[in-house]
Amino acid sequence: MPRIVDAAARRDAFVEVAADLIAAEGLEGASLRRVAAAAGCTTGAVTHYFGSRDVLLAAVLRQAHDAAQARMEAAAMQVPDPMSRLRTVLHEALPLDALRRREWLVWLAFWAASTSDPILAEDNRTRYRIWRDRLLQLVTPLSDAPDETVDLLVAAVDGLGLDLILRGQGGRSADHAMARLEALLGRLLAAGR
Repeated sequence: MPRIVDAAARRDAFVEVAADLIAAEGLEGASLRRVAAAAGCTTGAVTHYFGSRDVLLAAVLRQAHDAAQARMEAAAMQVPDPMSRLRTVLHEALPLDALRRREWLVWLAFWAASTSDPILAEDNRTRYRIWRDRLLQLVTPLSDAPDETVDLLVAAVDGLGLDLILRGQGGRSADHAMARLEALLGRLLAAGR
């Protein structure tokens, strides 16, 4: 009797393995051969689900963004007022735990690669547009200058996130990053009303 394989679960497993490799070693670490070895299968099994390395990498980036977006939306739905929703989404965007740290490491690898890869650059622009549009929805009821406020908040999240990733355990703490973000949020929204 032939073995029944859950194709979606198998694809998801390969994406997870590739994301782990990228977080640990950058995009170079996620060759088809390395993904297959880490998944305990042949390269042919990986290419059966992903026709090429580029298709697999696109799936990793999409999964990281989709998971973060879904998590942010779920967290935002738990709070009643607009300011708390914005605060929750911004905090959720920072690499404050192992899951979000892994996502940031994946994103950083893709950001670096997008400087010389036009396809990745376009994908990055699209995903940033989605992120910025979501923040604009949250900020608009709270600010008279929503575009400017969103630009500054995106820059703050990127900067604080990079600081947390690059300095690691020996650097500033998550509490420090959150306090800085809170202070900026308070100043921006006080000035915008």
